[in-house]
Amino acid sequence: FMHNDHLGYILTCPSNLGTGLRAGTMVKLPLLSARKDFRELTKRMGLQARGTAGVDSASTGGKWDVSNADRLGKSETHLVNIFIAGVSQLIKWEEALEQGKNIDAEVANAKEWAP
Repeated sequence: FMHNDHLGYILTCPSNLGTGLRAGTMVKLPLLSARKDFRELTKRMGLQARGTAGVDSASTGGKWDVSNADRLGKSETHLVNIFIAGVSQLIKWEEALEQGKNIDAEVANAKEWAP
């Protein structure tokens, strides 16, 4: 792999410039992802939600491949913490929706994790 002192490792996909770190998991969020603002919500949280077959694919049964959105300009530790905090919050909201709770106020204030 090619390395640049400023950009980090230069890989085949420009979105992976820098650390190239993509922390991801498959998570089932049928209720939360049914919201019209789901994709915008994950974006505000510094996350990327992909369908079950990868980029630009649809979700199957509310299952999503969720990962950190950024790969450049942040440390590996920061990227992993964005991922952990974000996915944890998505799961908490899904559980709240399963219990019939309203999460609108919390979702409205959602943002990317910061140290």
